[in-house]
Amino acid sequence: ETDWNEMAGMRTRDFTRTDSGSRQQAINPVQGGQVSQALGQAAHRKLLADARAFNGSSPIPINEVQQGEFGVKYRQGSFSSFVTVFLADTDESNIDVTASPILRTTTSYEAKGIEFEGGWRSGGLNLTAGITLTDAEVSRSSNPLLIGKAPRRQADWLYQLGASFDADSFSVGATVVGTTDAKDDSPAGPISVTLPGFASTNLFGTYYLSERTSLSLEINNAFDKLGFTETNDGRGAARAINGRSSQLALRYTF
Repeated sequence: ETDWNEMAGMRTRDFTRTDSGSRQQAINPVQGGQVSQALGQAAHRKLLADARAFNGSSPIPINEVQQGEFGVKYRQGSFSSFVTVFLADTDESNIDVTASPILRTTTSYEAKGIEFEGGWRSGGLNLTAGITLTDAEVSRSSNPLLIGKAPRRQADWLYQLGASFDADSFSVGATVVGTTDAKDDSPAGPISVTLPGFASTNLFGTYYLSERTSLSLEINNAFDKLGFTETNDGRGAARAINGRSSQLALRYTF
């Protein structure tokens, strides 16, 4: 049996800065090609030094994403696949409260790409795969050094692979999550350092001691790979993924 299904939609996402400095995301997807917008505003208390945002002479910055997607689902027997094409325009405003005077940067991005997900099952064996290709660049910015470059920390390729096997008395599996190179800021300037691509492997298994009791082992980043996800342009520091970790659990179901 073969099953085809097409999907189309448009969504608008608005990001606002909260008092803690974190991002708050409001997503309102609508099917059938309809367009929706979720608008929100929140003032960052640290911006009190810039009174223009509160006396009406200057609007409070809003980060907005407009994204359109078109997808196709295909199923036949034990095989299934999902393909999605997306286009996105992002308007972003960042404020550096550590600078004197306070520094505000406005940037617009254009991105397009395609995402594929697939799966196959036979008996107790289950295989999955996913890959995303993204072509993105800065289209406009108050910082001319950014125009034409890829956004910070945006890799061209993201991928994941998974395999598992289920039997009567046990189940085992592994996943691999990876990314290609990306760019980020450094003390030398914006988009001036390369974050090398990496892949992290996770292993898991469960042995069923009885109908109610099981013993499970999980190993994250099993090969202890070093992967950098971002840098700090002021201190030259970098953030890395967690190293190898493991967890052994004995479970009893009442």
